[in-house]
Amino acid sequence: MPREAQLRELSRRMQSELDLAPEQRDRIEAIVRDSQERMKTVRDEVGKKVGEEFREMRQKIRSELTPDQRRKFAEIMKQHDERERRDDRSGRPSLPAAGKPQ
Repeated sequence: MPREAQLRELSRRMQSELDLAPEQRDRIEAIVRDSQERMKTVRDEVGKKVGEEFREMRQKIRSELTPDQRRKFAEIMKQHDERERRDDRSGRPSLPAAGKPQ
């Protein structure tokens, strides 16, 4: 379930199960929105670093391979990247795409 839907469900459950007063609901929704914005910033920063590390790892692996192995590795990484993009579209959390192998 995408993050936004999860937060809507959490808000709905808190409202019904905690019997929140309207003022409480409004303040809690503001807390969730603010936190959501901060978490997105953190995810973006971490995602960039993970992507950089993944690219570096790929390059180091390539340097250890023969030309034939590099071609096969490129295909493996292409399939991996396609799977990552598919997971991203489905809302599943995954590592950021690290670019095409060279």
